[in-house]
Amino acid sequence: MSYAWFLPISHEVCVSMLSAHELTVSQLSQPELAALVFLQNLPKLSGQAQAPENLEKIFAQTIQIPIAELQTYLQQKYDNSMVSQGIILAAQFAVHFMEQGDVLRKGYLHGDGTWDFSYSQQRRRSATPFQMVRHDGALMDVSEGQKRFLDAVLSMPEENVRSQSLAGTGKTAMIYELIERIAVQGLKPVTFLADQPQKHQPLVQRMGRKKLQSYRNRIKLQTYSEFAVELLADGNQRLGLVSALRAGYSAALLCERAQLVDHNRIGLDQLADQSWGIVRRYCYSLDKHISEDHISPGTRLRMTKIQAAAAIASARQLWSAMVSLAHPDIPLRGYHIIKMLHMSGKAVPERYGTIMIDELHDAPRVLIEILRLSGLPVLMLGDRYQNFQGFDLPSCGTSLNSDMTVSLRAGPRMADYVNMLIDVHPLGSIGGFSADASKQTEFLEYPADTLPETAAVFPVRNEWGVLALLIRGRRSGRVVDVFDPAGSVRSFIKDCGELFRFGRRSTHGALHRYDSWDALARDMQNNPDFQRVEEWLKRGDVF
Repeated sequence: MSYAWFLPISHEVCVSMLSAHELTVSQLSQPELAALVFLQNLPKLSGQAQAPENLEKIFAQTIQIPIAELQTYLQQKYDNSMVSQGIILAAQFAVHFMEQGDVLRKGYLHGDGTWDFSYSQQRRRSATPFQMVRHDGALMDVSEGQKRFLDAVLSMPEENVRSQSLAGTGKTAMIYELIERIAVQGLKPVTFLADQPQKHQPLVQRMGRKKLQSYRNRIKLQTYSEFAVELLADGNQRLGLVSALRAGYSAALLCERAQLVDHNRIGLDQLADQSWGIVRRYCYSLDKHISEDHISPGTRLRMTKIQAAAAIASARQLWSAMVSLAHPDIPLRGYHIIKMLHMSGKAVPERYGTIMIDELHDAPRVLIEILRLSGLPVLMLGDRYQNFQGFDLPSCGTSLNSDMTVSLRAGPRMADYVNMLIDVHPLGSIGGFSADASKQTEFLEYPADTLPETAAVFPVRNEWGVLALLIRGRRSGRVVDVFDPAGSVRSFIKDCGELFRFGRRSTHGALHRYDSWDALARDMQNNPDFQRVEEWLKRGDVF
């Protein structure tokens, strides 16, 4: 069917209307009310063998009806079953639903409020020129990259598929669609993994908590750590892995529990920090044993062979104490648990089904290796350009590759900025970033030492970047809210002040290696954010 057009109502709004106990027309705009009236009458119109172009003409008349009349009609004659039939018939007549943002922008109307019949043709030239049938029978517009990814997964469900997916290319929409098809319709288990629980929220919002709860036996949402803990514990709660993950770092406790001896005479605090760092590098590797390769290159250059051997011996002692789980107060982090799982050789049971990973660029290589050995199908979506360490995306053995490079959130001006960054990326470009020509992205400039007039989100590299931003906000008389779910920034600020004023050693991961502010300043002499914080503290200011 070559003729297609767009109805100014989103599929999500339609579903919420169908599931509501009673219709609340006051929450809908005039175009949405007209669309709801049209859907309710579509079953009757379909019986008259209407052509799609005639259906659009009928709707163009409907949308001219005043909002008060539309509200009265729906309050008196609304029929839930007829609207449900209309939603299903819409796909058969190539009537598409809009995204909520497009509904609100009203680009489908002329200046005088009449229907613009050219709108659909303009949309056809947008970033989503293809249509696929959704799990619920409705049509959805997809980009070429999204179509290729879905085709690959659906036609070869037992294969691993990896997608280099740039920001805004519709990764969450693909995961949602596949979970609906595999777990809800296909009755097969799905496990969706992410490094942080917050990254599950877009899926939770799309599916709804109630629906996810009803399918909890087939849909698992887990962090990498939760996944590893569950497999390692295998129902044995006495292992104490969860409590160890919550334990705070203590150099004295590490030295005591692991019985570390300061052969190199660097001090117990430095010994614990050095051993912890070596173990951390080991845990992020696929190596079976701790070796000199896990000492950071800069540190190794300053060591003799005897000192390096002593450092490795201490790290092995610490790791042995960790994996023994004999001391529940020894702190463990997610990467320790994942490495333990890797070294245990435990297989991932088939009950986990299809494994999905969003934000693949944040996934540890060790976890991907565990999944590779499982033999279960793994679907991976991520963006190599969002990895702060400059690493490429890991791969789960032999994987099909299907890339998504068209942003569905941004207009063409965004591509001009992003492609400049991609061109100078250390890994090189594997394909340009492009954007949706039907969307407009505005760029507003502001002085670098202030903050923009409107609300904005600032990514920062580390805790010093957060503090530098707080200082900028204080000087500009603006409020800066920090996204800090773990509360670590608050403790970092407190410990900074105590180290600066009293020389009190911190237990915070970014500070605990320093026994004085001067030692910290020597390491941070090339960090402009630190220098702003130091200047602020020297003036006697507080956060």
